[in-house]
Amino acid sequence: MSLLVKIPLLVAATLGAWYALTPPQPPPGAQERVKSAGVERSFGSVVRLHAFVWKSTAASGALRLACYKTLGSLFTFELTLREDHRLVTSGPYAFVRHPSYSGVVLGVVGTLLVHFGPGSWWARTGWMGTFAGQVYALCWCVMEAYVLSSILCRTPTEDSFLRKQFGAEWDAWAARVQYRVIPYVF
Repeated sequence: MSLLVKIPLLVAATLGAWYALTPPQPPPGAQERVKSAGVERSFGSVVRLHAFVWKSTAASGALRLACYKTLGSLFTFELTLREDHRLVTSGPYAFVRHPSYSGVVLGVVGTLLVHFGPGSWWARTGWMGTFAGQVYALCWCVMEAYVLSSILCRTPTEDSFLRKQFGAEWDAWAARVQYRVIPYVF
């Protein structure tokens, strides 16, 4: 399909979804609401969870891509000192010192919810209720916890390395950008 045809169709589909899924009125007060039951009661939370999962995984990819673009050839998965290395303090690096790891955190949360959250294949097929399913879920969670702890433990090493390389420039940046991975938290 031609891009000239596809773009208007995507815009129309997006607008259609927006209008179909956005309430035309503000939510009613607690006194006006009729108590819902059964599937309807949990439907709203499942929809909100799926929206959160989609947004967190999309944000994960977008944030990591922004980091790749901002650092360019300086971005590597290994701690590296390039010949033309400079301290990058713009883009996502103006908000946290290790924004790529922020993207990993969002991705891990999204991935765990996609696999094991309400409405997931795992939950709907009943595998979560079996011993084998619970062992698998535990192994998956342990692996993700290892990934998160590895990157969170790596940040002091990277900060130390950058401080040694860039001295006062790094100190000024670290004073402005106080958080390593999660703004106002860590």
